[in-house]
Amino acid sequence: MEKKRVVAAAAILAATAAGLLVLAAVTGIFIGFVSKLIPYKQPETLNELAYTVNKRNGNTVYIREETAGYQPYLVVDNDYNGDGNVLLLRKYVLDERQPYHTYYQRAAYYENSNLDDYLSNRYLDTLQEELSARIVQSSIEIIAMSAYYGEDPDTIHIERKAFLLSFSEMAPRGSPNGYIHEGKPLKYFYDDPGRMAVTDKNGKESGWWLRTPSMAGDTVAIAVGSDGRIGFAAVDNYIGVRPAFCLPRDVGIEESEEAVSGEKVYVIK
Repeated sequence: MEKKRVVAAAAILAATAAGLLVLAAVTGIFIGFVSKLIPYKQPETLNELAYTVNKRNGNTVYIREETAGYQPYLVVDNDYNGDGNVLLLRKYVLDERQPYHTYYQRAAYYENSNLDDYLSNRYLDTLQEELSARIVQSSIEIIAMSAYYGEDPDTIHIERKAFLLSFSEMAPRGSPNGYIHEGKPLKYFYDDPGRMAVTDKNGKESGWWLRTPSMAGDTVAIAVGSDGRIGFAAVDNYIGVRPAFCLPRDVGIEESEEAVSGEKVYVIK
């Protein structure tokens, strides 16, 4: 009798599983059919390209730099720091590697470091004047000087047009214990930590700086290694730089073949 019950139960489970598979298949077909009936809306603004709005639109816009020509930028977030602006991150590291800082006093402190100065001046000068004027001042959170010296675990906000991402924003599952949070994890990297790995424009793997000091020594800062993993580097090392900045949501975009020969990509109007 017991054996018959087991056989009957197995048959019921098999039938249920088969039914669920059929239901899933029918549901998938239905969703696919309905999606074809809904007309595709061509993105017209940066907001519509953002990963946090629609993952299927490519999430990439090409921006013209004075020396490097058109370069792809990832449209990562449409509400960076809750300010209602779109966050862009350069897809590839810049051609020129940079040290975090060349001085050993407050060497891994971000504000007014070599990298901070480089992005606020030399990098912005590589962008077209019209685009640079549209970049908004972003309030970015950094570890305070008091925390850097091992006192209160405070952060401060500084206003910047161009900046580096932080450990907290990049860490795939948030920063570990012992680190002070500078901003919130970005969904783009939280969904897929493998996206931290980057190359230069020629496809060569490269590490890249984050704005966070290591807190374990005043001459060491945090960076993403060439293997795509979070690590540490001495501040005088020359490592890749991926600038980030924000633009208003309503900045217009359009398809163009000018940026990539023979291929339609989005550029800023």
